[in-house]
Amino acid sequence: MTMARKFVYRPGEAGVFHCINRCVRRAFLCGWDGYSGRSFEHRREWVRERVKELCGIFALEVCAYAVMANYVHLVVRTRPEVASAWSDEEVARRWLRLCPGRRDQVGASVESDRVAMLAKDAEKVKVYRERLGNLSWFMRGLSEVIARRANEEDRCKGRFWEGRFKCQRLADAGAVAACMAYVDLNPVRAGEGGVLGMSEERYLQLVDWTGRRLHDDKAGAIPADLAPVLDRLELDVENWVSTVERYGSLYHRVAGRMEKLAEAARALGQRWVKRRDREACAGVYRAA
Repeated sequence: MTMARKFVYRPGEAGVFHCINRCVRRAFLCGWDGYSGRSFEHRREWVRERVKELCGIFALEVCAYAVMANYVHLVVRTRPEVASAWSDEEVARRWLRLCPGRRDQVGASVESDRVAMLAKDAEKVKVYRERLGNLSWFMRGLSEVIARRANEEDRCKGRFWEGRFKCQRLADAGAVAACMAYVDLNPVRAGEGGVLGMSEERYLQLVDWTGRRLHDDKAGAIPADLAPVLDRLELDVENWVSTVERYGSLYHRVAGRMEKLAEAARALGQRWVKRRDREACAGVYRAA
């Protein structure tokens, strides 16, 4: 049974989330369609450009993303405290970038007038401030633009995406690390953020080593200089590669250590949160 979004993410909540959106009607997000003989690789750039644009508008960080043939992965860190610190004028300016409406031909002075006018409306500023820190509004801003461009190019109407995006809470740094590596190793172009408690160099070394082990299909021994990184994140070194390889089948709405799953359930008013593979989950993370 699908869990309601409110039990995974609540507007105004700070956290890190794994989001997935899939295409319908055999639509292509990128890549080569052997049936029609068309290449859709240029659409990968559509997603990259839109993600970059939205990161300059919303109070959040995209830690990693992957654009595949018919779906997109994003690891997103929400930062509502950043939106809270913006001035009313900054909120108005960012909102008008997201929803410009009809643009006047007169010039920049008219744009500044619109910002000033909106900034004076306290009720609207409050609503827009909340939306600019909202994960669902971010995904809406991404999905609607890509769907509109794809439908126009395909000369069709109707749904491009399955429906609302799927969302998973990453409850601790270990889950963030595993998910980011899982996304990065699809493999596709990806980005990184400062939510892991490790340097970019160490993260890239970890991903590189993990990728080689997955490719060679050998367990191997983790390099001595990387073992402390996993130890600090309280991850089981011996099961790290298996965690990344099987990540998509290990968790449901919340990912993390056993105690973190229990904490998430209590915080959400639930008695439990679903785990797809109980035995595997128990082996991946050390007992508290």
